[in-house]
Amino acid sequence: DGATQDATALQAAIDRATAVVAAGTFGKSVTVYLPPGNYKIATSLAVNSSNIRIQGAGAGVTTITYSGSGNGIVFTHANRCGVCGFTLTHATSSTRPASSSSGAAAFATRTWR
Repeated sequence: DGATQDATALQAAIDRATAVVAAGTFGKSVTVYLPPGNYKIATSLAVNSSNIRIQGAGAGVTTITYSGSGNGIVFTHANRCGVCGFTLTHATSSTRPASSSSGAAAFATRTWR
């Protein structure tokens, strides 16, 4: 809804996907799907496993607004991961780069189609 903090729920979905990948339940990769909507997060989302994909319903249709410092999504020890179909924006700036050089997730506003 764009008002409720969604970081805990989104991180739980990512963590569940990590467990599914580790168990080999659904093959080699798992997609965390974000339905249309506005998601508000104040803490970074952490992807600490390979073969995780975060996919929204479309750029501008699914939006994550991050109000913390640093990166909104952090990939660590994560090979063959991907993001698509959503916009990640910073709550206080739509153009300011974040203070990291870790790739696409380092931008305050980034749209993945």
